[in-house]
Amino acid sequence: MSLFALLLNVGALLCLYAAWRTHSAWQGAAHFAGWSLVLLSGWAWVLAIGVEFGISLLFLVSGVCAWLLVMWHYRQVEQTQTRHRGSSVRRLDTVVTTTAPAGLSLPGLPAIAQQLRVFLIAVPLAGAASALLVTAVVQLLPWQQGDKLVFTLYSLPLVWGAACWWACAMPRSWLPAGVFVVAAFPSLMFLYG
Repeated sequence: MSLFALLLNVGALLCLYAAWRTHSAWQGAAHFAGWSLVLLSGWAWVLAIGVEFGISLLFLVSGVCAWLLVMWHYRQVEQTQTRHRGSSVRRLDTVVTTTAPAGLSLPGLPAIAQQLRVFLIAVPLAGAASALLVTAVVQLLPWQQGDKLVFTLYSLPLVWGAACWWACAMPRSWLPAGVFVVAAFPSLMFLYG
């Protein structure tokens, strides 16, 4: 059963890869088939080795297969560029010479400062605000302390991820930072005040 789940998982990733690479009428069908096979492979993993390990292996195998496809695609593109590098192609009485891509250049100081600001807002500030807000809200629930702790541990990454996403989606605005500070202050007063 595990081999069947593995084959379904690999087939799902191949369908999704084909849907990504083609732009035809079959793209929608390939997407549907890929995601359907992902669900079926998850079901097969769960039947083969249990719920906890089955779901874990679904994500693990999907990630490994996706990285293998990305590396294979990169090698294909690299080989194609190597074949065409330095060759001359005649098009409509003009000669186009392909050259190697230019090297990377370092960004300027304003770009570095902008990215540092976004990082500081999205990671430590959003993390602190999320931790304080989730902990304060969970303390208001009428549950036992162990249930509150588990719910806090499970919901904190979701809230922090959403806060990071919002901060990165508005990189030129100070609004996320203001909202994080305003959300964290009452939580801080409730928990430690």
